[in-house]
Amino acid sequence: MMFKTLHCRGKIRDVTWFRRMYAHRDMILKVAWQRLPDNKDAINIAERLWNERDGYFHFIVSGVPPTNNLCEQSIRRVVIDRKITQGTRSDWGDRWQERIWSVLSTCAQTGRDVLSLLRESVSSLFAKRTFPSLLKMTEKIEF
Repeated sequence: MMFKTLHCRGKIRDVTWFRRMYAHRDMILKVAWQRLPDNKDAINIAERLWNERDGYFHFIVSGVPPTNNLCEQSIRRVVIDRKITQGTRSDWGDRWQERIWSVLSTCAQTGRDVLSLLRESVSSLFAKRTFPSLLKMTEKIEF
């Protein structure tokens, strides 16, 4: 129910949305204590949930997504590649893959052409110019 209410943001009054979200939060905390197994680990988790409830439910007031789906989606291709290729056999290869996947992902997110960026980077290397930056389209960084 909490996610259903979460997706109603903007469709209902803010006061109503916040009231419902806090009601869902309170129900989750209540159920966590009512259905608590007699197990030390479960008790520790329930206590942590209660003690850190403001942090766990911070997404209600912050606008931050409540899940890490975006992060998981952004590394999905990397994980699939690693499973298919069995990764690299060296630290150098690991660093190269980390960097090229970061470039590919950043370019995809910003709408930048990967081949143009790589071409410009190689040209900059041979011409001893500053390298293009992934941070901003116009920003240059020096090494």
